[in-house]
Amino acid sequence: SAWCARTTAYVEVVNGDTINIKSPWLENPTLVLHELYREYWPDDTVRALAASAEIVSATNRRVAGRVESNQPLVFQDIRMFLNNTGRSAAFALYDSFGTCVGRLKILFDDTPTGNLKESIFPGTILTIAAKLPARNSADPVRVALASGQQVITITDLQPGENIKFNEGTLVLENLSVWAGFMFVRDYGKPVVWFGFVICIAGLTVHFSRRRSIFA
Repeated sequence: SAWCARTTAYVEVVNGDTINIKSPWLENPTLVLHELYREYWPDDTVRALAASAEIVSATNRRVAGRVESNQPLVFQDIRMFLNNTGRSAAFALYDSFGTCVGRLKILFDDTPTGNLKESIFPGTILTIAAKLPARNSADPVRVALASGQQVITITDLQPGENIKFNEGTLVLENLSVWAGFMFVRDYGKPVVWFGFVICIAGLTVHFSRRRSIFA
């Protein structure tokens, strides 16, 4: 039942990436998303969604398997469900000397048409606004780069292409997909089992006493 379960963590991970899971109920394990499977109906609505994932504990205990919205991957007393998915764009920022100063991954909702999202590059005042093309389109990504309130440039990029500006270079490294996972812990399960045992014991005593009276 709902009162027996508690969402302990929610994480979003890009396909092929490894991230640390932070939760008071988990001992800092890592989550690896090996593959994300998506199938769509002709009208572009989701037909099937599944993921191949692996959880590795701090003591190197590994649990791997297929995860769906109604088929969890069980790790200790934690169940991991596949919650949602979308597309992602990975950017790298280089200074004027060609040194990489940071990377940024922007996560987009999974829509059949293109969608727009912006994000501030960590440690800078640069803002990146990216608009993805339609899901099955080979069109480029429209990228706008701004410093504070001043727009530096707006251009179209394919993976591997870059934008050069006074302070350095911005590269669109790749396009990928991401998945969101929800971790649920059944902290009320021991209470439910204890109540079940007490109920069965009470019924046993009750009916055994009735048999002794009518004997």
